[in-house]
Order: sequence, then C-alpha cells, then structure tokens
Amino acid sequence: MFPTHYALTEILIVIAAYFSIRNLLDNKYYYAAIGIFMIGLAALAGAIRFGFLDTSFMIKINGILALFGGIVTSSLISTQIIYNSISKNTAKIFLTLSVVAILSLFIWTQPELKIFLLILCSFISILLTFQIAQTSNKIKFLKSFIMAIFLISLLTLHKKIGMFANPEYIPDLYRFHIYHILIAIWVFLINYAINQKNIHQ
Repeated sequence: MFPTHYALTEILIVIAAYFSIRNLLDNKYYYAAIGIFMIGLAALAGAIRFGFLDTSFMIKINGILALFGGIVTSSLISTQIIYNSISKNTAKIFLTLSVVAILSLFIWTQPELKIFLLILCSFISILLTFQIAQTSNKIKFLKSFIMAIFLISLLTLHKKIGMFANPEYIPDLYRFHIYHILIAIWVFLINYAINQKNIHQ
C-alpha cells in the first residue's frame, strides 16, 4: 500500500493537462490535445490508485495507461508538429505508421519493444521541435529542451529504465515526486514548445 501523498503529483499532472489542453484547443492543435489528454487520463488513474483504490486492477490500469499514454502522446505531438510545419499529408502518413506500430505492441508484447517505441517517439518529437522555424536559435534550443524533458525524465527517473531509479541514488519517494513534477512541467509547456503559425490554414 503506497502512502496517499503519492496521489498529489499525479493530481498536479491532471491539473497541468487541463490547462495545456485548453491552450492547445484554442490554437486548434487537436492531435496534441488528444495526446495530452492521454497523459492526463493516466495521471488521473494514478491519483485514484494512490488516493483511495490501490487494487491490483487499478495498478494494472495505471501501468497500461502510463506506458501507452506516453507512446500515444509523443506520436500525436509529433503528428501535430508535422501537420503544422511540414504538410497535412505527411502528418497523416506518420499518424498511420504510429497507429500500426502501437497496435503491433498487442502482438509483440515484449516490454523492451514498448520501452523502445516510447523512447523513439519521444526522440522524434524532439527532432521535429528543433526543425520548427523560430525567431532565434535560443528559442529553438529552449523549445527543444522543453520537449526533451519527457525523455530526460524517462531515462533518469523512470522506475524501470531510469539510470537513477536505484534507491541508492535517489530514494523512491523523492524520485517518484520529482519524476511526476517534471512530467507536469512538460505537459504544461507543450503548447509553448510547439506553438507556431499554422501555414496550412
């Protein structure tokens, strides 16, 4: 049984997702909004689990939503950037490939493949953010760094693959909350990271 306060930073992600989705919808960034909704849904499941329903069912639901939510979110954000700055048709092709890749995980269920696809989708979103035209290189690097927060968090603090996941480096309590605070910051800043004039409208 986890302490109830584990729900606090999950709720923080839910709140960040709410405001992020509002901003994304205002800019008509529908793909990205759906992606952030998935992250918010995973965090909501986590808040329910840690808050008052720490059952095996909720643990499983929370785990599935967290993993697939990350993959879906990164792929939809990438789709949004392609749609905005490259072309609608290319975005549709990328989205189709992403859907096929995600569905394939139900056939090839090895955890390593899921982790690989999660990291790959996140890395692609960083590269795509970097190619967005900006008024200065400083802004370009800043927005790319914001997009990289998710991947950095995964590779350093994720309980399964993070290089600092061992309690010898960071106690699980602090690692958990730091990880979720970073995700909340990433979620809240997504609109800023991908915001641009949609040249196709």
